[in-house]
Amino acid sequence: MNIQQLLNRYELKTRQSIYNWCKALKIELSKDETGRVYVTQDQVEHLDQLKKHLSIPGNTLANFTPMSQVSIQEIDTSIDSQKIEIEVSELLAILLGDILSILKTRLPQSDVLWYHSTLERASAQSWLISTSQIQKIIGIKPLVKKGKKVYKRGNWLFVKQGKIGRETAWRVMKETKRETGIYEV
Repeated sequence: MNIQQLLNRYELKTRQSIYNWCKALKIELSKDETGRVYVTQDQVEHLDQLKKHLSIPGNTLANFTPMSQVSIQEIDTSIDSQKIEIEVSELLAILLGDILSILKTRLPQSDVLWYHSTLERASAQSWLISTSQIQKIIGIKPLVKKGKKVYKRGNWLFVKQGKIGRETAWRVMKETKRETGIYEV
């Protein structure tokens, strides 16, 4: 298939989109005798998988893993059956691990507000949390201007409280609003 056919097949508007897809799949485009770019049938199958993957909300080029073609070959019957059972169980363990890692990257987070309950607990228990732990929770590293001790994100306050090892220690506090419009910490 040539580029124009691919654009039509995948309902894409620009050649660059096809090139980006091919780059993500590590597909090397070939040229015919006239110098026109084309892809092979095997490459089209991978592009079809990518199209299906991208049709699911939240999926991106970055989290696509192509399905491999697995071929089953005839097994030599003279091999010890106990050895075959071990090899099969090892293969199943590897496949299960691969499937779980794919599912982890593709399944949407069930509760997008999970971090609020984590911050609530940290606040209620007056826990000191390191910078890297906060970054894992809220997705951003808390930074304050020189001479300041409080970082604010949403209705959460992160107050510098010394060190945990080599990192800054932070106390999490929830900012609340009274009916008077005055904020209290």
